[in-house]
Amino acid sequence: VDASKTKDVVTEPMDYNGKTAYVVDRAGSFVGKWCTKDNKCIKLVPEDILGESNRIGGVMTSEVAKNTPPNTLYNINALYLSSWGPDPSDYAVFDKNLPNTSIMRNHLISGDTGTVELYAGRESLRCDGHAIYNFGDPSLCVNGKYLGAADMADNKIDREAALEDPGINVGLYYVMQDFMVVVPVGAKFDKLVNSGYFAGKVENKPDLTRPFILRRNPKLYKETRKNLAPGEVNWIDPFVPTERSRAVPFAPAPDDSNAYYLVEEPFDWSAIPGESL
Repeated sequence: VDASKTKDVVTEPMDYNGKTAYVVDRAGSFVGKWCTKDNKCIKLVPEDILGESNRIGGVMTSEVAKNTPPNTLYNINALYLSSWGPDPSDYAVFDKNLPNTSIMRNHLISGDTGTVELYAGRESLRCDGHAIYNFGDPSLCVNGKYLGAADMADNKIDREAALEDPGINVGLYYVMQDFMVVVPVGAKFDKLVNSGYFAGKVENKPDLTRPFILRRNPKLYKETRKNLAPGEVNWIDPFVPTERSRAVPFAPAPDDSNAYYLVEEPFDWSAIPGESL
């Protein structure tokens, strides 16, 4: 399909307080092999199969898949369309007429360019190399030491005492992770470029007659880690879009040489209605 159908392809309608919200949780369109013209390739495979419909909620690169144990819960290296949240409105397309849908207002899917972001991390904080999720995670960070849920479940750690420790929430930080922009055929590419989304200038425009992926390169950034102030807890990851702002400007700038064009779709998408670029 063309870019005008992007929202139909990646969202699932649901009733939300008597109105229709469009939950962004269909990543199946991105499964396949994507390659640059000099044959650098990204192979995306299903990560999260949802319900009886076999809807694909997330994807992984083949490299991540090789290093991920089966049935891994909350895989921080998988790629999703949102940062997730405890309520469906947290990962629904922004609609000014729907309360509580502002979380994704700075995601591309909530705009009209037809493009969409796909990223890892799910807005998780880090402590001593471990992830702490933004809901449903009892893990703590005390003076830069990670106190995991498993230890608390075994009563090795007194969680209530840890919460009273002066060092609670000291040592938290965000890290830059894998981040991609998917550009379907017919996307308003020039509008996206002119919005300031990218760092740098477009010199050689990608082939807009083919769907492609742009992949962020952490080596082009001075800062790939953001330390929080001692005792501070916020869920404003500067490296992904949030309710507050867009992600840091995307680098490199789009170019025909760094666009990963779709070259192989390994599945029969007609078997999964609505999921095909």
